[in-house]
Amino acid sequence: MAEPTDASLIASLRGLDRDGRWLFALRTIRMFGYGFLAVVLVLYLAASGLDPLAIGAVLTLTLVGDTIVSLWLTTHADRLGRRKVLIAGSLLVVIAGVVFSLTDLLPLLILAGIVGVISPTGNEVGPFLAIEPA
Repeated sequence: MAEPTDASLIASLRGLDRDGRWLFALRTIRMFGYGFLAVVLVLYLAASGLDPLAIGAVLTLTLVGDTIVSLWLTTHADRLGRRKVLIAGSLLVVIAGVVFSLTDLLPLLILAGIVGVISPTGNEVGPFLAIEPA
């Protein structure tokens, strides 16, 4: 099978409906956010006064929580509705961001990191990755 040319790729993007264009636009914004977060999260936590062990705990438990929440959301997406699950995942990210910006209390940061579907690795590990292609 031949590789698509730039012209065919652009034509296929133009053929997307409104929802398809929204998915591409929001994915682009989300990927920028994940990449940016990977750069500044540790610096932010250190500036908040957390020691290296606490920062490691936040990051580790965030990854564990992302895995569990993502697994649950993706396995229930067809029953609940993919659009609703994508919106719920987005709201969890926003809520986690608000908590991270308003507090430096370790238990709240860990809870927000676990539930918030954020990724300190710079790679997307949330439910979006599995649901969007479907």
